[in-house]
Amino acid sequence: MSELVFYPKGAFHYEDAYLNDGVYTNGWGQTLEALNARGCEYVLIPLDEARECIGAAARQPVREITEAEFTEKLYVLPPMGWHAGVHSQSFKFREMTCLDITDIYAEVDGRFFTLTDKSSLSHEQIVSRITEEVLKPEARGQ
Repeated sequence: MSELVFYPKGAFHYEDAYLNDGVYTNGWGQTLEALNARGCEYVLIPLDEARECIGAAARQPVREITEAEFTEKLYVLPPMGWHAGVHSQSFKFREMTCLDITDIYAEVDGRFFTLTDKSSLSHEQIVSRITEEVLKPEARGQ
């Protein structure tokens, strides 16, 4: 695999880039210009940057769900990183959406939420996101 890849902005994938006679092409011999002519917005970037872009594209904001949805997801697969406290609990779905991004479920003060983010988020970080994205704006009347 090369150090540079073709990444279509906002996508969950990339294409390997190969240097042939001073020009980068994908596995089918298409240049950056040819890829962009298909209507997508491709960029030629380092692999690490493409992985960061994929993670950013896969993340989803916090949204409120029902208790039934929360309970259903809890029993689909054994939960990953299940943390239960007095006023909150959270767990992560064992299957990744892409890379290290997964669906996360939480209960905070009797309300249920989901978000999609890195599987490495701690329970405290999950509760903080819910507080910042949903609970505080509600308290301010937004």
